[in-house]
Amino acid sequence: MTLGLRYTEDTKEVNTRATFYDSPLVSAWDTTDADFAAAADTDSGVDETALVHCGEGGEGAASVAADGTVTPASAACLAIGATVGQAIGFAPVVSLLNADGTANTAASANGSQYLVNGLDAFNADYANATPPINPIMEFSNTTGRFVWDWQIDDDTLMYVSYAKGFKGGGFNPPFDAEQFPGTPFAFESTEVDSIELGIKAAVPEIGLVANASFYYNDFENFHLGSIRNETAINYGIPLESYGAELELLLNPPSVPGLTFNMQLSLYDSEIGDVSIVNPHDLGGHYNGLADSANWHVMKSASANSFLVNKDRFGYVYGSILQFEAMAAASAAASEAANPGDAAAANTALNTAIAGLAATNEIAAAVF
Repeated sequence: MTLGLRYTEDTKEVNTRATFYDSPLVSAWDTTDADFAAAADTDSGVDETALVHCGEGGEGAASVAADGTVTPASAACLAIGATVGQAIGFAPVVSLLNADGTANTAASANGSQYLVNGLDAFNADYANATPPINPIMEFSNTTGRFVWDWQIDDDTLMYVSYAKGFKGGGFNPPFDAEQFPGTPFAFESTEVDSIELGIKAAVPEIGLVANASFYYNDFENFHLGSIRNETAINYGIPLESYGAELELLLNPPSVPGLTFNMQLSLYDSEIGDVSIVNPHDLGGHYNGLADSANWHVMKSASANSFLVNKDRFGYVYGSILQFEAMAAASAAASEAANPGDAAAANTALNTAIAGLAATNEIAAAVF
């Protein structure tokens, strides 16, 4: 008979900022080089700084035409020197304006600004939670194991054991509470009660050793990570698991050096009542509601999942195909009537677009 006890105290502290989702940075355009773009090379006919030439609406800035054609930024604007990097030893500015509305002089000195609303204070996500989350949490528990052995004979041992386990909880990574309402900022400890019954036996006459066991685990708040776009949120769920194992080893005394080894295992588990709901479940897609057939899950370039209405998306895609077919037919007809005449082809295309614009959204956007 064996009894063991253990006391565990787990203290965790978090000190973090939500820079990943809340505060992307943009470099500041260089304003010190007055003739970054020389007058001879600009439409304005005057020297331009990178801020003017490469900034929004500038001659060298990237642009998107009405028909969706993307024109990338000029090579000069993409080259090193067009922007001013983060100044060493300085933190990025929180705002381009001071509280009184005047310009923040640190903006240009730091060399970069926050694209969104600036950097939150440390642990702001936890302090602003409802209810507020203490950035220091303590998890403690007394665990142990009790084992009862019964030596049936010299070759057979039976045992029964009970153990209590513990794993401290912790903090979830920062996330946008408005985007994921009801998501916990902290998760509780995991506790498990475990029972195992087993037997170990040997038959020396034939060289057989056999071990068999059955185990059962009852978890409370088993830690599970749920992917939420760019991060993983930990939840505690009820879980039961059980299984059986059999191991046989045979070394026949009559054949020295010959060994047979066999292992078998069975494992099963069951999750208790738990609900992990995606707050962006438009149309009940994730919950399998009837209306979910009208929605389709897609992922953006940043791996964010979102839902689109199948009928509407199909209509838009159909409009694109219709526009492309019209453009191809117009080009073929123009080439047949006026071979090599680019002006005639352009006129014919504009006429075809005008005729389709009343019923086609793509043609209407281009027209």
